[in-house]
Amino acid sequence: MLYFTVYKTINIINGKFYIGKHITKVVNDSYLGSGKRLRLAIEKYGKKNFKKEILAVFYNEDLMNKKEAELVTEALCVDENSYNLCVGGRGGWSYVNRLGLGLRTGCKISQSQIDAMRNGRGPVSEETREKIRQNSIRTSESRSEKIRQANLGKPKPKSTETRLKISNSLKGRHLTESTKQKIADGNRGKIVSDETKAKLSLIVKAYHKRNRDNKLNLCSSESPLS
Repeated sequence: MLYFTVYKTINIINGKFYIGKHITKVVNDSYLGSGKRLRLAIEKYGKKNFKKEILAVFYNEDLMNKKEAELVTEALCVDENSYNLCVGGRGGWSYVNRLGLGLRTGCKISQSQIDAMRNGRGPVSEETREKIRQNSIRTSESRSEKIRQANLGKPKPKSTETRLKISNSLKGRHLTESTKQKIADGNRGKIVSDETKAKLSLIVKAYHKRNRDNKLNLCSSESPLS
C-alpha cells in the first residue's frame, strides 16, 4: 500500500526546515527530502543532524498536493529559516510552471525572485520575466545560427548505400592515372569501422544477388519451350 505524506525536515543545529511531500510504502522511512538547498545543508551538517516530522498522511495524491500547497506558500519560501525554493502543490515545480518558462530558466527565476523578496525589492515583474524569456530565445537562436554558419561549406556525409551506388555507376569507366591518384590520396588514412565494413559487405552481397537473379530470369525467359 502506498502512503501520500507531507513531512517537515528540521535542521536540529540551526532550526531551519524544509516542508515537502513523499510517496512511500513506509510512512516513517529515512527519506529527508530532495530540495536543492536542503541537500546542500545535509551535505554540510550530515544526516544525523536532521529530523523528520510527518505532518499529514493521505491515501491519494491530490489531497497530498493540496496540503503541500497550503503549507508551502510564497511567504514560507522567503522565510530565512526555510530551505524551500518553490511553492508546493505540484512536484515542487508549480511555481516554475506558473511563470510559463522552461525548467532551467524557471528555476533561476524562482531563486532570484526569492532573493529579491528577501532583500525587500519585491517580486519579479511580468515585464522582467518577459525580458528574460526573450533573452533566452535570442540566445538559443544565436547558438543555432553559429552552428549553421560553422557547418557552411562542409560536405554532407554520404551513406554507405549512396557511396556503393556511386561506385557501381563508375564501373566500366576508364579512369586516368591522375584521377586514380586523386582517389587514392583522398582515401589514404581513412579508417573504416568493423560496423561499416559489415554493412558494406551486406550491401555488396545483396547487389550481386540481385544481378544473379536478374540474369537467371533473363535466361529463363529466353530459353526455348520444351
